[in-house]
Amino acid sequence: MGTSPSGLSTSEAENRLKQVGPNILRQKKGKPLYLRFLSNFTHLMAILLWVGGLVGFIAQMPQLGVAVWMVNFN
Repeated sequence: MGTSPSGLSTSEAENRLKQVGPNILRQKKGKPLYLRFLSNFTHLMAILLWVGGLVGFIAQMPQLGVAVWMVNFN
């Protein structure tokens, strides 16, 4: 990189700052937090748990249905 043990001179540092720009990481734009949260409930395993809870209710075991659905919220 063309440096010395004592580092860059002020003029060289200013020159590199003009050429390359500041040494910062840019934030990546991503999905909003609420969409990432809701996507957790639509994965294959989560959908299977929703169906399993529904089967518990259909079989007249509401405690089992609620217990299975609560796994999705953990």
